[in-house]
Amino acid sequence: MNGEHLNDSSVSVSEEAMRAQKEFEERMAARTEERVQSIHDRHTQIRQKYEMEGDIDTPSFLSSFNQMTCQIESHLSSTLSSTTENEEILNKCTNILDDMRLQLSKAITFLPPYETKQCQHKIDTIESNITEKRNILLPKKKFSFARKTKQNSNIDSSSAPSSATSSTPSSSSSSSSSSSSSSSSSSSS
Repeated sequence: MNGEHLNDSSVSVSEEAMRAQKEFEERMAARTEERVQSIHDRHTQIRQKYEMEGDIDTPSFLSSFNQMTCQIESHLSSTLSSTTENEEILNKCTNILDDMRLQLSKAITFLPPYETKQCQHKIDTIESNITEKRNILLPKKKFSFARKTKQNSNIDSSSAPSSATSSTPSSSSSSSSSSSSSSSSSSSS
């Protein structure tokens, strides 16, 4: 009888554990469903807000986004000879690109993920095109130090080093470097 009591208690413990596990899974499923529903409701509210304002919806966003893309491409294809005009065109393109980024950040809440990635890819491509065009049309000036003018113009030639002494150290250093390179080549063999 003692053995039967042990079996009954182990069965009831396992049934209790299974019941508790099932209750836990049901609570978690309900909780997950509530979260998904709240996210969906929040996105719906945002979508309705933008539609009420007439500001943005997917088709109108994509059409305005494509119009801005065409504007930038037409500006980039028209290069002028004047650097100031080129700079103005490139600045316009940069401003339009900034507007595109702003609109995309607003539209992310209702755009499908695929469309979001495509728009981001277009923005990145346009940005690289603008940078490339800017480097071609408006190259940066190379930096160089300005030569200092000599204040003492009457330097006597005896204080200047002779050409024979200045060539000797360089020839000795070149011979030492050639001997070190020949020794390193022999050691690697």
